[in-house]
Amino acid sequence: MSILKTAVLEAIRTAITENPDVSLAEIDKKVRHALNGKNPSFNTKTFLEYLNDYIEEKRLILKPKTITKLESFKNVFQDFVASSYNEIEPRLLSFSSVDDSLDLKMRTYLFNERRNLNNSVSKFYETLSGFMAWGLRRKLHSNISYQNFSAKRDKKDVVFLTVDELDALKKLDLPFGTADRTIRDLFLFMAFTGQRIGDANNICRKDLYLRDDQSIDWILFQRKGHKTMKMELPLLNKSKEIILPYYHKANDPQAKLFSVYSEPHMNRRLKALCGVAGITETTTIVQYRNKERVETVQPKNKFISMHTGRRSFISNSLALGLSPEIIKQFSGHVNLKTMNLYVGVQYETKRKFLFESWQGETVRDAGDPDRQS
Repeated sequence: MSILKTAVLEAIRTAITENPDVSLAEIDKKVRHALNGKNPSFNTKTFLEYLNDYIEEKRLILKPKTITKLESFKNVFQDFVASSYNEIEPRLLSFSSVDDSLDLKMRTYLFNERRNLNNSVSKFYETLSGFMAWGLRRKLHSNISYQNFSAKRDKKDVVFLTVDELDALKKLDLPFGTADRTIRDLFLFMAFTGQRIGDANNICRKDLYLRDDQSIDWILFQRKGHKTMKMELPLLNKSKEIILPYYHKANDPQAKLFSVYSEPHMNRRLKALCGVAGITETTTIVQYRNKERVETVQPKNKFISMHTGRRSFISNSLALGLSPEIIKQFSGHVNLKTMNLYVGVQYETKRKFLFESWQGETVRDAGDPDRQS
């Protein structure tokens, strides 16, 4: 083999080794420099460095909570790489490496080593797909194999509080100004308005409009990604009873009405408060790890979190006869498919609809073995 040919092949081999996604123009430049006896630097980024760039760009337009999820994805992916590849391969990992082989390794790692459930794996793949699409739009690669990856998302059992359970929680005698009272009231406010914890926690005195008829509207600017959507929410009497003491206490129109606590702390206290309120019915949640059925059986209060408030509003509104389209307008969901993930139906409600629809019977008739036909 001639010296010229050897130099050219070595230049090409070096270029591809340093950057598997190298362009023809970059290879041409590398070859030309090699033939001139030069050894130029070849500054490239690794797959994980591009992932950092992706997160930093999204940090400018997404909520901190979403960025935390992206950071979590990055940490899991780094652990996957460390667990599944030898010391040399991670450096060569690139956009073009995301193929069927990597897909199989990822699923094995997520299901078998991390013991993740289907919905967690589905969210992992959604984030990976978003990152790969970002790289494709920026012409960092031309690999579309990721578009064929699929991770099933199961319909999760939705835990929500019924109207009676919400009333039981409201009846707890908690002194105004205490942390438990604030956490309880914030949760109930979410359960009677259908809003996210971030929006409810940020409500200020200036956001409430008191009408002449003593009703109150909440003027909310709900953030959706990098967009902001104005919403006007009429407050139910239950919501008014909760918010008015905080409204009258606030002097500064810009001041937040609810004291701010960390979400993990609020979730812990809320579970305890629901236990005190007697919301302890034995509850079973069924999920799947690949095809393995995973059951979790606990008192109901152990499944409650602040986000349960939003689910409770949607589920109870449907049970009370409000149309899905109207509920969507109040909850701020973009589409009904997303909103349906929040919907739970109490057994007694389903039972009532079944008998009334098929037999024209009331729940009392259906459940009375001594009724006359």
